[in-house]
Amino acid sequence: MLHRYSFNKLVRSKLFEKEVNGEKRIASYKILGQEEYKKELLNKFHEEAMEVIEAKDRGELIAEIADCYEVIDEILKANNIAKDDVILAQTKKREQKGSFDKRIFVNYMQYDDKNPLHKEAFDYIRDKNQNEKYKLIGSYEKHIIDFIITNEKGQIYIQKRSASRKSYPNCWELPGGTLEIDENFRQLIKRELKEELNLELVKINEIVFDGDCVINGEKCAYTVFSIQVSGWENFKLEEGKADEFKWISRKEIQILNVAREDGKINPVYEAARHFFEKLLD
Repeated sequence: MLHRYSFNKLVRSKLFEKEVNGEKRIASYKILGQEEYKKELLNKFHEEAMEVIEAKDRGELIAEIADCYEVIDEILKANNIAKDDVILAQTKKREQKGSFDKRIFVNYMQYDDKNPLHKEAFDYIRDKNQNEKYKLIGSYEKHIIDFIITNEKGQIYIQKRSASRKSYPNCWELPGGTLEIDENFRQLIKRELKEELNLELVKINEIVFDGDCVINGEKCAYTVFSIQVSGWENFKLEEGKADEFKWISRKEIQILNVAREDGKINPVYEAARHFFEKLLD
């Protein structure tokens, strides 16, 4: 079972790299523009100031003051803490966790209760005292990851599911697959690209769509990325998974809108629609 918790906050770059890439946790994120970044810095300041108030001992107080340095002068006087101690803590944190300058904003963190690498963080975040800070926003049986590839004409690649497939045979879809217990997004995309299309991943551009769907009665998380690939000279469809492929424009995406058993609009169609609408922004 997958468990998703809202984060909605600016995070340190090295902490993000360690927890998401190193420990293979799943995170939906975006890179903020300048105005968004300025706004979230203010929100981060408020968050850290509240943690200063909640500090349980002198050491924790020093660490939290380091995160909101601009307002520490009076706090330092009131608590008889030397400024050099705070500067030292600030430097150590920057070395260990990085800074906020990469503008990484995490929408949610997702943990798999079967993955031992996730256990410590999952146990912490699930604790009843953390519910207000990290609210459970969804639990899922599986996480389906699709990806959008474009050509020089601005069309997107789709493929037709084989007639032998158990779910949605002969339906058009985006390429992708199910996240395995020891994978993060990048690892899945690289694996599925190789298995399904015999292509190589060049770059992950951004998350196009984040939602959920029901497949064979199971509630699944569903995320779509736009990506860049190479190796078209070696392109080959995976036998038994897809029989045809083609490139479609924005006017042709209705081909993806196959009804789902939960009565919702097909999330594959929604993802393609979101992608083309963003191109027009």
